[in-house]
Amino acid sequence: MIIKIRNGAAILIIIVNNYSLVRMEKVIMRNKIYNYLVILIFLELVLGGLGNLFGLPIRKGLFVVGILYTLYMIYDDRIRISKTYLGIIAVVLIYVAFGSVVGLVKGNSLGAIFADANSFLGIIYLLLLAVYFRGDSTKINKGISIIANASVVVALITIGLFFYSRIFLPGDESIIVAYMALEEKLKYGFISGLVHSNNYARVFLFNGIFMEIGALVYMIRLMSPECRNRIVTTIKMAILFIGIYVSSTRGFWLGTAVGVVIALGYYLFRVRKRKFKIASIAIVFAVLVIFINVLPKTIDTVTTPQTHVGSGTESTKDRVDSILDFQNNASNQVRLIQLKFLLNEFKKAPIVGAGFGASLNEYREYMMESSGLTVDPSNFELYYVELLYKTGVIGIVYFFGYFLYKFIQLVRMIIKVKLSELDEEVLATWTIGFIAFLVSSVTNPYLASLSGIFVLTFECYVLQNFLEKYNCA
Repeated sequence: MIIKIRNGAAILIIIVNNYSLVRMEKVIMRNKIYNYLVILIFLELVLGGLGNLFGLPIRKGLFVVGILYTLYMIYDDRIRISKTYLGIIAVVLIYVAFGSVVGLVKGNSLGAIFADANSFLGIIYLLLLAVYFRGDSTKINKGISIIANASVVVALITIGLFFYSRIFLPGDESIIVAYMALEEKLKYGFISGLVHSNNYARVFLFNGIFMEIGALVYMIRLMSPECRNRIVTTIKMAILFIGIYVSSTRGFWLGTAVGVVIALGYYLFRVRKRKFKIASIAIVFAVLVIFINVLPKTIDTVTTPQTHVGSGTESTKDRVDSILDFQNNASNQVRLIQLKFLLNEFKKAPIVGAGFGASLNEYREYMMESSGLTVDPSNFELYYVELLYKTGVIGIVYFFGYFLYKFIQLVRMIIKVKLSELDEEVLATWTIGFIAFLVSSVTNPYLASLSGIFVLTFECYVLQNFLEKYNCA
């Protein structure tokens, strides 16, 4: 009888052990799949342009799959998500609900309401980040590296297309037509035109905004005494700054310049506590200055610009000066027109706004009559003003006031707490990159997309993670 019991116990142990082994193998495979999925999501956000390929919503599909798999991970591992993360998600979803309800009450189109609310749903990426990183600073830093490395690829594409256009220009503008035709097929988020006295093509990629973040990531890493491979990091940083420059996108220039000033100012402020190196950064900026000065030498003295493609005879200095030129610069004039119409409509409903899905048909008619341009009356380059127009004072104070409060918490933590070297690098790289992103978004609707909201969501995660880690929440 005793032998039978022992045999039964042995069999039970074998069964339990086999179950544990099967369970372990399942967990390993599940985690591998999740790891590859998250990396794919990160890469697509940076490399995928507007997120569509031949009309297929690749980004939205990955978003849905990623969130569903994250929920499965939460259930299978019994993961507890911090209430503060859920609180951040709730804050954004309440804002979405507010704008949507106002839009419904005012009779705006359901499709247009969903289009406005759609990008904000990306705040749910916060669950994915919380589950994937689990508060591990080393892993967060690797995630930032994936994004920064992908941004180098964007810069190489931008630089490659810029110089490839020189084969055809200025005598033959067929390359511009080819670029435009390619964009019509791919819907990638590619704007082209003529720059540098019509000798090169402007190469604006919507996902080029990540070049700013990548450049600042490498810049901050170079300032750290702990930087492991300075040569590679310096080369990547140089590629990104050149990519930003040849994009001829003033928003990128302005955002990057602000980010560089903040990064230098921050580390000068911290110099008493942490030594930092700047020689590699000086080399990169020297290379950039040389590049900017050598580029005009490649320009022909005689050009033959055509009339049906926007010409660009401005020098770099002219392009920079035009940021504040609201009299002659065409882009700025369009933004002034948008500002006028948006503020006029805002005055009609300043408290709650016109609601998500609101459409300014008067603006479309004006642009058609004055310049013959067909514009979208529901979406504007002045995205912050658009949000003010659509959600009123209540929405803007609620939404941006909350994130201003979180930023104040960040400043307090930096002043009062001694962060570890790695934690400070992670926090500084993404936060300063995020600020540069916000500056560039003043005149471009980068936030009105899943990739833009992802940048905001990543900042929310990084900030909240360290606030809790250092008991500052």
